[in-house]
Amino acid sequence: MGYWSDFAGYVCIVFYKKRKLYKICISDDKTEKFQDLLVSPDSTELVNSYYISDYKWVAKSCRDKLVDKVKYRSDFFKLSKEDLEELQDFLSQERAKSREQIRKENEFAKNVEKEKVSFRENLTLRKREYRTSSRYKRFVIRHKNKLVTAINWITLGFLFGLLYFPFTMWIFVKLGVPPIWSWYYPSLPYLLIYWVLFSFSYKADKHNIDDILKDEDFIIKDRFENWEKVRLENPIYKFPWEDKIIEKFDFLGRKR
Repeated sequence: MGYWSDFAGYVCIVFYKKRKLYKICISDDKTEKFQDLLVSPDSTELVNSYYISDYKWVAKSCRDKLVDKVKYRSDFFKLSKEDLEELQDFLSQERAKSREQIRKENEFAKNVEKEKVSFRENLTLRKREYRTSSRYKRFVIRHKNKLVTAINWITLGFLFGLLYFPFTMWIFVKLGVPPIWSWYYPSLPYLLIYWVLFSFSYKADKHNIDDILKDEDFIIKDRFENWEKVRLENPIYKFPWEDKIIEKFDFLGRKR
């Protein structure tokens, strides 16, 4: 899924009977048979197993805490009854945290799937609206972002310019710039700002035009593939709808 469950596995406490030593092992065996641990009733005993997010980190943390209990080899530990109980309590707490976190992740994934379905439905409705609209409304739909930018920013720019241009032109004249050129320099920032704003608007409108004019199946496949590709390259990236639901699910502070 891309969050906690990708790092989940088992931390196991194994008791070696002959040596009377314990070992903290990790396993990816979802069947819980733990054949990869080579546990044998004659020589070893599986004391307990704990399904934990970031299980490798948790196992390493347990070993680090018990470094003064190392015997025989670096991965075998001589544990008293109190030591074993303390270790089990710690792993039980980690398991409880992981269960809650994975539950949140599963719920989050369901919400993401719902939003994907909503995206598909909304795309179909937008295409239908465009097909049944008048020529004027189609023009507005295709250039919606540029029109909004023009209405908002040209109006604001005009009002701001009533103070900005006389003041800056006066400054340039005082600096020795001929009056005929004093309007030129203050105009450059204005033109640059409008160019940037309309560039973003153009990109947004092109995105919108692709949605309503290109094949629906192609758009859905291409859009999801691009989102997944960017997500893999940049784990911080969120799908367009995730901001709506991400605040409910706090798994950004997980350990690595």
